[in-house]
Amino acid sequence: MPLDHALAKRLFVPSLTSLFAVADPEAGRHAVQFYTNDRAFLDDLAGFLGLALHRGDSVAVVGTDVTRAGIAQRLNGGGWDVAGASAEGRYVALDAGDALSQLLQDGRPDAESLAEIVDALDRSRVAATGSQSRLTIFGEMSAVLIQNGNYEAVSRLERLWTDLTTALPFVTLCGYPIQCFNPKERPELFASVSAEHWAVCHAHDAY
Repeated sequence: MPLDHALAKRLFVPSLTSLFAVADPEAGRHAVQFYTNDRAFLDDLAGFLGLALHRGDSVAVVGTDVTRAGIAQRLNGGGWDVAGASAEGRYVALDAGDALSQLLQDGRPDAESLAEIVDALDRSRVAATGSQSRLTIFGEMSAVLIQNGNYEAVSRLERLWTDLTTALPFVTLCGYPIQCFNPKERPELFASVSAEHWAVCHAHDAY
């Protein structure tokens, strides 16, 4: 699988710590993590976001209730005050379902609505940590789309996100449980999702 990504001119990183090290702080980067174990993934993700907070980044999480609670629990357990960071504007947590209801029109991601979300996140970053800071984002809206059966919207959402954030100091990590992909029913979906990202990280047994 790493060879497949290399041939497609995507960066393959073995861990989220590696991703943090190679992401350019002055350019928009859009990466994806495929995972098989929810608990291990949340452990790694909290570590990734903790590195961002330690460096002085703002952080945004656009996830489900379970994901947001799991990240907050781990960050708090690691010594971060998530409530305090939220009050300062350095930590923003949004519900993935609510965000999708804001940006979908007739089941398709609307570019203007998504641009409003991006603009709000960027303004929050500047207000909290200054214009020279970086925003590190975790999102699972696309995974929710797959779980809801809206496969056609996934690639468009990923592509729009790249287009809207490339010129911004954003590092975006999308998360997909590998159960989202059924190679018998939709053999093209895994490849098309991978193709929309600059870097790919996944567990050794996740395809």
